[in-house]
Amino acid sequence: MAQARFRATETGVVSIVGATAIVMTDLESFECGVAFSIRGGQEFTVEAPSIGARVYIAWSRIEKPPTWRVRLHDSPTSVTNRGSLRVVAGPQSDRFPADALVTSFGVSQTADRVGIRLDRSIGAHSVELPSEPQCVGTIQISRDGIPILIGPDGPTIGGYPKIGVVISSDIDRVGQLRPTDVVRFQPCTLTEAAEINRNAREGAERALGLLRLALT
Repeated sequence: MAQARFRATETGVVSIVGATAIVMTDLESFECGVAFSIRGGQEFTVEAPSIGARVYIAWSRIEKPPTWRVRLHDSPTSVTNRGSLRVVAGPQSDRFPADALVTSFGVSQTADRVGIRLDRSIGAHSVELPSEPQCVGTIQISRDGIPILIGPDGPTIGGYPKIGVVISSDIDRVGQLRPTDVVRFQPCTLTEAAEINRNAREGAERALGLLRLALT
């Protein structure tokens, strides 16, 4: 979430997506979500994001005119969609009240790629389980009742009860959460999740196709 400055060692194309942040070159400034031409030795700066937590940068050895620039998206859903995170029931969801997650949570200061600890307890519990597999997006409930969202660098097994799992299509939004952000959860069936994920994959493939066309 801090400002970063880069220098290109070779001429090519830089693509920047993710959180809402300003990109500045020696020629102009613009909001990220673009691909642009860069010369060898040229520098550019990515300002600290105003919304979201992470910016992703890629470089390719493709030569374009010095002023070439293409917008990759108009409104990154991972950042601008501030609605609820859709969740399918976890293996121990029946250990908790059906409406346990029907409230607003804040993101605590304890949040990184390992996991995101929320700031509100749904009630302490004494459920003891042997460690079992878990995936990215799992919502574990600690003994003091605090939900913990497992991130991509989190453990692959865990012994806390798992009340739910964020669906694949919303994981990118989890990655953009930052301390003090508000989180809400929306129940989702496996059938609904499969349809949502399928539509998201098709949308991503269309966007990738447009980018390939722009680079040819």
